[in-house]
Amino acid sequence: MCFLCLFSFVVFFFCMVYRIPGFGDKQCLFFSWVLSFKLVLRTGFGSHKKQKLW
Repeated sequence: MCFLCLFSFVVFFFCMVYRIPGFGDKQCLFFSWVLSFKLVLRTGFGSHKKQKLW
């Protein structure tokens, strides 16, 4: 899960630094979470780990 947090933070950081046109702070945050969520779905990372955590 820490990898996911780190990944979303890195995406958010780059989004803030490069200031993508039309992207504000909330859009950057949303974009970073959506990207990390898609990464989890694609790799299957976290699907079996969540059951252990919960």
